[in-house]
Amino acid sequence: MTTPKGYPTQEKEDRLKAEHVTVSPKGLLQHGLDVISHSFKRVKASDAVEANSTTTVINATAHVAAKGDVIRITSGALIYSEITVYSVTANSITLCEKLSAAPAAAVTFDVLKYASPVINSLGELVTTGGGGGGGAVSFTLDGASQVVTEDTAVPANNRPLPVKLTGFDGDVIINPANLNLEVQISHSGANFDSTRIGDGVDLLLINGDGSINANVAVVSSALPSGASTEATLATRASETTLGTRGTEATLATRSSEATLATRSSEATLASLSAKFSSLGQKNMANSAPVVLASDQAAIPVSFSSATSAATLQARGKIVGAALTGTYATLLTAGGDLRIIQLFNSCDQPILISLDGGTTGHFELDAQEQFSLDLAAAQRHVATGVVISAKHDGVAPASGSVRVSVIY
Repeated sequence: MTTPKGYPTQEKEDRLKAEHVTVSPKGLLQHGLDVISHSFKRVKASDAVEANSTTTVINATAHVAAKGDVIRITSGALIYSEITVYSVTANSITLCEKLSAAPAAAVTFDVLKYASPVINSLGELVTTGGGGGGGAVSFTLDGASQVVTEDTAVPANNRPLPVKLTGFDGDVIINPANLNLEVQISHSGANFDSTRIGDGVDLLLINGDGSINANVAVVSSALPSGASTEATLATRASETTLGTRGTEATLATRSSEATLATRSSEATLASLSAKFSSLGQKNMANSAPVVLASDQAAIPVSFSSATSAATLQARGKIVGAALTGTYATLLTAGGDLRIIQLFNSCDQPILISLDGGTTGHFELDAQEQFSLDLAAAQRHVATGVVISAKHDGVAPASGSVRVSVIY
């Protein structure tokens, strides 16, 4: 006998080949057409369609699909479509059926393979773990498979199926020490929580102003033994009156023990006053010692140029016609400069340098005078500094540039 032939799709496309079905022996003189009982397992998740794919060919570089696998589209307009693979190349998948439209580039798909069910020697379906009676239940613990185990002899060997309680803010913590069930209530908003406080018979009442409506039985309250009779205010007053206290140690008595005069003889105001001179500024030998606090803030101090500047002066001068485009020395400081006075009587601008010509510090216009009072700012220019001058591009025809300094 011959077996029937068929196509993988009812469209019977020329590109597809009709194949014979197979038979298997079922008894001594019996054969039957093969019917495969299987399910699918996913071997590749979220592969992606590449450009130039068609309704029958999906381009996907280095895919893992094989003939007979099933492609399940997981995004785009063709989502949930499942098509059997007819043939494959290294970077393409030919489908048995035509899709309703070519899948767009970047559309994702899963690759599913047939997987036959497994039974044990008794014909029982093995679900997982490879055991009998339907197989053991297992779960994944930190990336590894864990079989659920109950050991009544050694509880430490138990591996129960975990159950997790999760709240709005994360996992609910339960531990053997305190069964820390973190429950919070709120009185805010329209859907507030309600809680009652009572003793099983009566409830604690809250007044409208928020105060507690409670009756405290003071008469029956337990007080320390003898507290209400041992020492009342009246008793205390009769035992030791103010008058009694006055006779035991009057102000006069206290004064006789250590009078103000006695205290004054130890360190009188007169002896303290003798340690200080008259008012006004004194030298160090005649001044009282003063100690500044360790966290004393900055104390502003100012000096006038009249008190900080000496009277010793020095001068320098260069005739304008002798000035060039190169700095020439006006004056070399013989001490710390505190006041610098510059005057340009030339008919052209002059440049002044306070470091021997390295840096141009001032520009004096024709007939301009300038004075720099460093002492007023508690500053000075160190001794040995060279003050130089040069013209600003045009040589003067008349006048001179002069400098006067005070050390």
